[in-house]
Amino acid sequence: MKAAANLVTHNTQHLISIQYELLMSVGLDLKLERMLHIFMQQCLKRLGLRSIHVYSSQQYTDFPDDFVNKAGNATHFLSIPQHNDFHPHNNSDVHATITKLYRDKIVSPVTIQSNETFYIIFYIRKFGILVLDKKQLPMHISIPDTVAPIIERLATACHTCIEHMNLDREIKARLYAEKAYEIYEKQDPLTSLSNRRIFHQRLFQEISRSQRHKECGAVLFIDLDHFNKINDSLGHSIGDALLTEVAHRLRTQVRAEENIFRIGGDEFVILLNNIGSTIKQANHVAQDVAQRLCEHISKPVIIKEQILHTTASIGIVLFPDKEVETKDFSLYSEQIVQNADIALFRAKEQGRNRFEFYKESMQQEAKRYHSIATRLRDAVNNGELTLVYQPLLDCNETIIGAEALLRWNSPQLGTVPPDEFIAIAEETGLIIKIGEWVLQSVCSFVKETQLAVTSSLQYISINISQIQFN
Repeated sequence: MKAAANLVTHNTQHLISIQYELLMSVGLDLKLERMLHIFMQQCLKRLGLRSIHVYSSQQYTDFPDDFVNKAGNATHFLSIPQHNDFHPHNNSDVHATITKLYRDKIVSPVTIQSNETFYIIFYIRKFGILVLDKKQLPMHISIPDTVAPIIERLATACHTCIEHMNLDREIKARLYAEKAYEIYEKQDPLTSLSNRRIFHQRLFQEISRSQRHKECGAVLFIDLDHFNKINDSLGHSIGDALLTEVAHRLRTQVRAEENIFRIGGDEFVILLNNIGSTIKQANHVAQDVAQRLCEHISKPVIIKEQILHTTASIGIVLFPDKEVETKDFSLYSEQIVQNADIALFRAKEQGRNRFEFYKESMQQEAKRYHSIATRLRDAVNNGELTLVYQPLLDCNETIIGAEALLRWNSPQLGTVPPDEFIAIAEETGLIIKIGEWVLQSVCSFVKETQLAVTSSLQYISINISQIQFN
């Protein structure tokens, strides 16, 4: 009796010792795989197991084994030994038990004997399944009794680790999003060049620096010619690839990448600093850079087996001017941008694939253009447009025909020449409305002349814009 009592006492102490070691091995490492690995190694060592396996219902991991329990969606997560090719879920009885435990959330362990092997299966709350694999040998300590009290602590530890990992992932995702937003706030996502916002900051800084050190700089506005036609005919993916290639070519021609900007669409800006102590020197350097850019951009490029030919128009403004000391730098920087845009427009007007320096006369021309384009919209409705008819005579000096000529007498602008306002009407699309009015007016005039008995008029010719004709 005494020997039996001693054996019970010894086994109890041994059981408590094992449970204490297993409990301590669970820990709260907050790294789930490491925590489970330590616990499983301890189980393997103290309980004489052949292998131990974990199946998880959590999908945060990218482990390669894609076993999925169809009923419970539990995926193989970890095994020890790691190089053990055998997994208990390959046994149909074990697989069915895993499914049932996970589906029904059975807390009590289930023991299955297959051939000479015991499989002891535990449900780990809020995590998955634990499978212990032991050869059939006499066991003086019950494995289920030993491990079962630890499972609740294991479940809590697993759940804590998962929550920590999810929180950590969420924090990293938020930091990544904030960093990406910070980058995109300063950078064009397609070409990785600095964007319009950074350009305006840098321009303000360069104006201040150039004025302080008596150095000259230049702004080059670059616009690809007929880029929209490439986008419309070949698709935006080809267009984006072309913009990326143009950005690369600009980098090869400008010494500092931080001085190249994409400000939208097919528009790029280059900021040249410290290019001379006089406007004449700066003019020479800016002209040389612009010439090289035009030549380099115009070289053919192959994108997706398409050979593309593109050119660029460039508007150039030199700074600072003589009156910069009396100006607000922020307003002056806006004026430089506006002037560069005007020079770019002139380059396109002059045939594209070229560069133009800004001149003060361009400002007056731009104001005139804007004034004509604005007032021309109301000219038809206000009755400001008129038609005059240039007669065509035969050899007897009889009027047999006429050409209708359009005239515009604006109350604000006075008499505007046709060669000036018709070109603007075509560029703005107003020519369609004006052309329809001309046709209606000429037809009315023809009807009136036909009613006159003495009329010898045979025809009237009118000029039709190609835009309206198309």
